[in-house]
This record gives sequence, C-alpha cells and structure tokens, in this order.
Amino acid sequence: MPRFWFRIKQQINQMPVSRQLILAITLIVFLILTAMTGFTYGRTIETVNRQQLSSTQEILDLKKDDFSKYMAQLENYSMQLRYNDQLLHIISSEKPIDYTSSSTVSSALRDTFLTRGDIVSYRIYLLKNQTCYSITRSDFNVRSASFKSIEDAELFKEANSANSHLAFQPEYGKSGSFLTICRVFINIMNRRPLAFVEITVNNSYCKSLSADSSGMKSVLSILDRQGRLTYTSDDAVLDAQDIPQIKQVLSSQSRSVSLGKEDYLTASSSTPDGNWKLISLLPQDTLREPVARNRNLSLFLALTAFLVSACLISMLIRIQMRPLRTLAKQMRNVGRGDFKTKVYVGGSAEVINLSRQFNWMTGQIDELIQKNYVAELNEKIAQMKALEAQVDPHFLYNTLQAISTEAVLSGQKTIQRMVEALASLLRYSVREKDRISVETEIRHVREYLFLQNARFEDRLAYEIHMDDCSQPLLIPKISILCLVENSIKHGVENSSDRISIQVSIRVSGGGLKIVVSDNGRGMSRERLAEVRGMTQSEGAGGSSGIGLPNLAARLKILYRERASLSIASEPAGGTKVELVIPLNEDEEDICTDR
Repeated sequence: MPRFWFRIKQQINQMPVSRQLILAITLIVFLILTAMTGFTYGRTIETVNRQQLSSTQEILDLKKDDFSKYMAQLENYSMQLRYNDQLLHIISSEKPIDYTSSSTVSSALRDTFLTRGDIVSYRIYLLKNQTCYSITRSDFNVRSASFKSIEDAELFKEANSANSHLAFQPEYGKSGSFLTICRVFINIMNRRPLAFVEITVNNSYCKSLSADSSGMKSVLSILDRQGRLTYTSDDAVLDAQDIPQIKQVLSSQSRSVSLGKEDYLTASSSTPDGNWKLISLLPQDTLREPVARNRNLSLFLALTAFLVSACLISMLIRIQMRPLRTLAKQMRNVGRGDFKTKVYVGGSAEVINLSRQFNWMTGQIDELIQKNYVAELNEKIAQMKALEAQVDPHFLYNTLQAISTEAVLSGQKTIQRMVEALASLLRYSVREKDRISVETEIRHVREYLFLQNARFEDRLAYEIHMDDCSQPLLIPKISILCLVENSIKHGVENSSDRISIQVSIRVSGGGLKIVVSDNGRGMSRERLAEVRGMTQSEGAGGSSGIGLPNLAARLKILYRERASLSIASEPAGGTKVELVIPLNEDEEDICTDR
C-alpha cells in the first residue's frame, strides 16, 4: 500500500499545475457533496426516528387507554353471575343441587356467555357442591361435571389471595386465545370462597387493536404484570424468548433493538394499575426506505453537480492558465537572451500584476547587464592605465630607497625609519591582495601612526588592543587604516588639543568587531547624517581616494548585507566608528580552538 500511494503521489507531481488544480478542486467538491449528503442522511434518519417514535408513543398511549377500558369491561363481566340473586343463593346453599337449581345455573351461565362475542369458554366451579358448569364457543350446550378439589390449583390460589380476588392467565401460544380471567366469588360475611370462575377470551380485540393503518408494519405486543408475553401481532418477529431483550432495551436510554436480521424502534405504555404493558415495535427498514430514496436522489444530484462543476472548473482554470502560458513563452525568450521582450496579458489581477513584475524584472536585468558591461569596459580601461603607470611605483620605490641610504650614511635614523615606513605603506597599498590578515593590517596601521606621530608630535596618542585569535583572520585591505585615517583627518587636523585614538579588535557573536574611536571635536548632527547617507547610498564607492564611503562600498561587494559599518559622534564628544565583519566556519573554528 505505501508503494501504491507513492506511485500515485509521483504521478500527481508530474502533472501540469492546471490538472493538479482541476483534480484538487473537483476532489474537494466531491468530498464536500458526499459529506453533506451523508450528514443530511444521518440527521434525516435521526429526525424521522424521533418523530415517528413520538407519534407511535402517542398512538400507543391511546391504545393503552382503550385496552384499559376493555380489561375493565372483562373484569365487570366476570362479576355478572355474582349479581344474580338466584345463582348466589344456590352457590351459598349447603343443599345438594337438584334439577331446578342445575337448570337455573345453566340458564344464567348461557345468558351471560352469549352477551359477548369474544368469549371462548366460560366455567364456574361451585365449591360447596363440587360441581363445574361450562360452556364453549364450539358447543353452546352447558355441561356439568363434578370435581374433587380446586383449592390446590395455582390460579385459584392466586385469585383467592389477591385483594380483587382476580387473576389472569396468559394463553399465548394457544390458537385464537388471548387470556383466561379467574375470579373467586366469596361470602361477604365470612370471606370464604363460594365459587370460582374461569373465562377464556379470544384475541379478536387484540387484533383490532394492533391493526396498523399507517402502513409502517409495526408489531404490537402485550405483557402482563409478571412480564409474560400475552399477545403479539407477529410471532415471526417477537416471541417469548425475546422478552428479556425487550425489557433490557426499555430500561435503557436506547430505543433500538435487533430481532433476527432487522432493527426495530421500541415504544411502551403501561396501564394505570400496572397490570399490563403495551409494546410497539417499529421496523427501521420501513422508516429508512423513503429516506434512502431521497439519499440516492441526493447522491445522483451530487454526482451530476460534481461532473458539471468539474467541467466548469476545468474551463475556468484553462482560461486562467492561458495568460500564464503566454508568460511562460516570453520567459523562454528571456532565457534565450532577449531581455527587451515585454509581456502584456489580461486575466485576473494577480496575473496582470505578475506580468508587470516580469516586465520590471527583465528591465532591471537588462539595465544591470548594461551596467556590468560598462563596468567591465571601465575595468579594462583601468587595467590598461595601471599597466601604463607601473613605472611610477618602481620609480618611487627606487627614489625612497636612495633617500633611506643617504639618511643612513648621514646618521639620520629617524628620517630612515620614516622613509622605510612610507615605502612599506606604498608597497602595501599597491601590491597586497584585496583581503589580508588582521596582523598585517595592524602592522601597517602602526607604520601609518608612526608617520602621523612624527607630524603631530605630542598632539597625537594612540592605543591598539587586539585579541590573539583575531590576528590570522582576513579583512578587506586598508579597512582599519581607513578608519584611523578618518579619525586623524577629522579629529587631529581640526584641533590643537591632544587627541587620543583607541583601536579595539576582538571576536564577538560570530563576527570580528573593530572599533576606532577618538576624543576629538566630533561632528554636528547635520554632518553625521550626511556621512551616514554617503556610506549607505548605492553609489558609495564613487568618491575618489580612501574614505568611509569607499570602505562601505567594498564591504557590500565582499559581504553584501552581512557586514555592517556604523558611525556615532557628538559635538565636542568625539567620534566612534564600529565595523563588524562576519566570520566563515573555518575562522570560527580557529577562534574556538584558541
């Protein structure tokens, strides 16, 4: 997989910029549309589930109220025989049942049975006479039979122990039956049971209650107080084995349950007495069908919009890239040496600005070429003049050598020393390389100061402080000498007071820091601003002779912006010039080793 993605990345990098833009923008549009569709689908499913669950809960509450009324009717129905005075006298009597009493019981039982159409069977057990009378929907004849004892039956115990003397037995799993209602008739005086009634009800009412007119194919289930399944409208979806899972879902915050291969939303509602709980299962696939259709339509529209946007984006990018292609063509012409070419293209503001910058750049390059060409010509001319003037230094050296020899013969050692210093300075300024060591520069600075000291005598004093590690470092020739000359020219010559010049050379912060200061008259603010402007202007090297502008120009040529030359001066406060020259890695290693 990493190799596969690497190949894809490599192919994309090899594409033109226009295709990369088209691919990137269309991919972003596709991802945004897909994300919006997925987000909308999820939110729609959530909203539909919430709304449908709320609607189902409202309907289920109405069905619960209707079911409560139905159960109340069945409870009252189970008491109808108790209100028959003749039957009550018979079941309370200790006498054996004769034919007349049997006919009375049968008639009352048949009449009560026929008053409702949802009764499957009706049985009454006369406890004192140990006789059972029954009637069923399949046989409308009342039949009687004797029994030995019913007090040990679970339903009888449950009904007899209940405050309402009523019990219910679910008939789930029996074809067509809903439940059996069990009631005990008691003697109000002594609270002893007189008769026991069993009424089995069919599920016709439950079927009508579970009828779904919304078309959502919901499943209605009914549980009794003990959590036993009493009725379900679809055995294939929910049976007694699923009840624990349903209870767990109803007790949690989640309303979703998985039954088989489908997911259902659950809603429940309990009757006020807590005897019954109605549960509605709503299939989520049914809810998702219309949302899924809308999602598929949205995806189709998103794909269509993606293709249309891809075409439009491709057209727009090609239109925007057309001026760039023209610009690239002109750049190839510049690469061939045609710096006179100009580009005039339309398009966006950025492209127009780029063409203007291109035209400005070619103009600057052409101007620079012209300047370099002129400078090269001037350099050739200067070299020719230097060759012509080579005789002059040799003549001066020979003349100074003759004067030095004459001074030695005459015993004038001071004159000899001055002549030798002057010859050394002349040789240094002509023959040495452009960059020399600090040690060599300082040696000639001392010779220069020796000559100036002979001139000004006690009016000039100087001190030179130099780090040992700075001696082999390379600096521009005549750089320190230029700073010392500037101090003498503006400090000593313009004052009759004693002037002291301080020269400090040390390595600091990755550079060589050279400071030359004097205690002369200094410069006014206007003159200081003028000198600073001369050292910072582009034509700083245009002045003749050795001076600060010339030094600043050489620094820019050798070090560009990495070297600095700063001047500080106050009237009657002296002048301080600070020169910082960057060090290369080898020079830094030399200073570190020392």
